[in-house]
Amino acid sequence: MALTYRALAALLNYPTTELQLAIPQIAATLQAEAMVPAPALAALRPLLDRLAGATYVPPPRFLVRSGFQYRKKAGRREYVRVQFDGAGDAQRYPKEGAGILTSLTESDALMELPEDLSVLAPGDLAPCIPLGLLLG
Repeated sequence: MALTYRALAALLNYPTTELQLAIPQIAATLQAEAMVPAPALAALRPLLDRLAGATYVPPPRFLVRSGFQYRKKAGRREYVRVQFDGAGDAQRYPKEGAGILTSLTESDALMELPEDLSVLAPGDLAPCIPLGLLLG
């Protein structure tokens, strides 16, 4: 657990050669200890890659048919945890919340709902980011 705090503290320093060489180990520690939620870890990936000298390539998004209705405030991007059913449609994970880690471990993807969308209807296509691509 203490390694996660040390890893995060090291990231706040300028990227020294030592830090750049340690990035793969830092990333592995953050993933292995699982103290940082998967969405936050995914958000850190561009920083880790950049500090290591790599160019960040965002994960691919796939258009998937929604099997549920969802309302949200316009002007805000949201990511909804989804599972794929037998027909390949995305179904909203039944339980959500920052404290429910099982919703991340049992979800297949994050459905990205853009800022200009206020209602997602069943049958609508929306981009999804498979969680396996974020963590792998």
